[in-house]
Amino acid sequence: MRPGAASHRARLGAPSSYVICCSPAVGIMAGMAATGVTRVVVMVQENHTTDNYLRGLAPYGVNVATDWPIQPNPPASDQPHDRHAYYRWLSGQHTATHTQFDTDTVLPYYAYLALTGALLENHCSGFGTNSTPNHLLLVGGQTPTLRNPPRSQPAPKWDMPSVPGLASDHGMSWRCYTASRDYPVGFYTQLNGSANLVPSDRFVTDAAAGMLPRLCYLWHDSPRDEHPAADVTIGQNATQHSGSLASMPTPAWPASSISHTANRHHPHDGAPSR
Repeated sequence: MRPGAASHRARLGAPSSYVICCSPAVGIMAGMAATGVTRVVVMVQENHTTDNYLRGLAPYGVNVATDWPIQPNPPASDQPHDRHAYYRWLSGQHTATHTQFDTDTVLPYYAYLALTGALLENHCSGFGTNSTPNHLLLVGGQTPTLRNPPRSQPAPKWDMPSVPGLASDHGMSWRCYTASRDYPVGFYTQLNGSANLVPSDRFVTDAAAGMLPRLCYLWHDSPRDEHPAADVTIGQNATQHSGSLASMPTPAWPASSISHTANRHHPHDGAPSR
């Protein structure tokens, strides 16, 4: 990050703070203890990067491209983004296009978050490949696969540690608001079948009732996950509604930290997110 840039102002002393990044959330419990934050919410979306979304923030010092063609919303199609596509990008053989949204027109709420929270535009997901490996990095810091498990076969179960499991070991309340089929946390032997894996629609209900646990992960199904070729404003609106409810201070949770992240090196930019 560039010190002093307006887009990098962290407001950890305020009732809530936002961090927008493209990298795994790390040090959650240590960070909570150090900052006085009493609740952490990690909201995960799909397949877009800082260059693709935040062109309009360059005047504020954000390190993004500014001269690529403006793309329509919704996108016409998805770009190839498995590990083979990433190799082709690395070796100069890719066919992905460089395109960007008009930030102010299409994504004003994400611009607002970036300008009033902390933007980690130089961070990116761990693997240049499909969604699942990078979701697993967000949940537990490692992955046993570099592809999406085939939907035509029974879902695998992997014996790996996770941040929610660590929270449970230390007596911290947690809940994962998942996409269909408990995606992606249902892959964890440690978490599979837990009563703390609930559908994503319940997040709004719990937040409105002041019933969110200390650690929350939130995923959505399409179109609210913004996965191309979904209308990205649908996901932005879902994020705004969920985030507004989650960030409201209560006597039990006076300070929340909300991390909004994407899961991908993605050639929508013709390059991985920086």
